[in-house]
Amino acid sequence: MDESIALTELEQKMLKKIASSVYSESHGKPQQAADTSTFIWDVIESPEDRGVVTSIKKKGLVEITKQENPDDNSIRLTESGFRMYLICLAKE
Repeated sequence: MDESIALTELEQKMLKKIASSVYSESHGKPQQAADTSTFIWDVIESPEDRGVVTSIKKKGLVEITKQENPDDNSIRLTESGFRMYLICLAKE
């Protein structure tokens, strides 16, 4: 079912960027979706990145958690996002 979600090359790169963040609990080597939580500032470096994150959020592939201090805002892959990340890795 997740395989039916069409992803652009930029969206695939963003899933990989989130999952491979050294700021995540798994230090970039996730075993499950919960391991992918990282600071949003680590993955959004440009207006283009912001648009890509908005797109994958609309597709239900990421969750964003806002904190009182914006520097602490986080992003992580959802279960669907993690499955899509694994599919992207398998295609490499």
